[in-house]
This record gives sequence, structure tokens and C-alpha cells, in this order.
Amino acid sequence: MVCTKSTNARQGIQSQRWRIQVVPLKKSQKSLKKWTDQKWMTASGKKSSETGEVYAPASKIKRLKGTKAGRAKLAAANKKKREATRKGKQHAKHGLHKKRK
Repeated sequence: MVCTKSTNARQGIQSQRWRIQVVPLKKSQKSLKKWTDQKWMTASGKKSSETGEVYAPASKIKRLKGTKAGRAKLAAANKKKREATRKGKQHAKHGLHKKRK
């Protein structure tokens, strides 16, 4: 957003005329916007503080719950999350949020 001031040369009066210019988002900003617009949840739909489960986008949870290998991966991630929580850590490296190649 860009704001500018303009001066009226005839009258010697300085007026404020605000012009809003929309600047396109950078690649990193688009990625963050997409990330925050996603619906995040646990596999059970309950709070992570109650169940100890990992938070992930709802679409990823649905995809993982659809296959036997996905359910195993989700169970392993939840186990790592619970272990890290027990040790007093805020973040757990469970592997669900890695980028796909």
C-alpha cells in the first residue's frame, strides 16, 4: 500500500490526498496466506492439549486416514508428539509437515 501527499501549487495549500495502491503478494506471502487459510485440525477433531495428537490441514488428515499406511504414519506422528509433550517440548519433529517433492 502506497500513500502520497500532494501540494496544490496555485493556492499554496498542501492537501492530503491518499491513494491506495495494491501491491501483488510475493511468493512467500502467497504461501503463508494459503497456509493460514487452510482448516487445521487433529485426527479426532478434539483439542491437541486433550488428546496429544498433531495438528495438520484437514485435507491431509482425511488423506492419511484413507489408507492403512497413512493411518500408521499418523499414529507414529501422534506418538512422537506425545513423547515430546511429555518431555516438556513445545514442538515435535513428527514428519507430517515436510514438503512433498
